[in-house]
Amino acid sequence: PGPPGWGLYLRPTPSCTQTFSNVTNTINVPRMNYNVNDGRNVTTIEWKSTTRIATWNVRSLYRPGAVQRLGQELQKYDVSIAAIQETRLLGSDTQECGDYTLFGSGNTTNTNHEYGTAFCVRNNILTSVISFNPISERICHLRIRAKWFNVSLIGCYAPTNVSDDNTKDKFYEDLYDVWNRIPQHDIKIL
Repeated sequence: PGPPGWGLYLRPTPSCTQTFSNVTNTINVPRMNYNVNDGRNVTTIEWKSTTRIATWNVRSLYRPGAVQRLGQELQKYDVSIAAIQETRLLGSDTQECGDYTLFGSGNTTNTNHEYGTAFCVRNNILTSVISFNPISERICHLRIRAKWFNVSLIGCYAPTNVSDDNTKDKFYEDLYDVWNRIPQHDIKIL
C-alpha cells in the first residue's frame, strides 16, 4: 500500500485509485547483518529494521570538495544507498567520499562534463555489493545481496523532452536491456 509505483514487485505496480494524504518519503528496506560464509564476512540484508535508499540529482560533483560534501549529507540523513544523477564526472570508477564509496558511471567518449550517474554505498554494507555495471553516462546498475533474495537497483538520468529522438530511443533501449538482463528472482528498483 502507498502511492502508485511504491511496490516492490516483478513488474511496475498497478495504479491506485485511492488518495493518500499522509505519505512519508522513506522506503522500508532491510538493515544489514554480518554473516560468516566460507570464512569471509559477507553482509546480507535482513527484514528486521530499515535501511534508507535515496535518489538525488546533485547537478554536479565536478567541483572541489563536492564528493566529500555528498558523503556528509548522506550521513546526515542516515542514507545507506543513494542513486546519484548528473554527477558530471568522467569515466567509470570508484572513489571514497567519507563513510561512503561512490560507484560512478560517466561520459567516456569525450571530455565534456555532462550527465553521469552513480551509486553511493555506505562502507559498512559494502561487502553486500555483488556487482556494479556502468552501462552508459545515463544508466548504471548495482546488485546487492540480501538474505533470501538479491536486490537490483538501476540508477538513471533520462534525457529531457528537448533532446533529439535518437538520444531518447537509445536511452530507453539501454534501460529495457538492463531491466531484462536482471535475474528474474531479484527485486528490481528503478
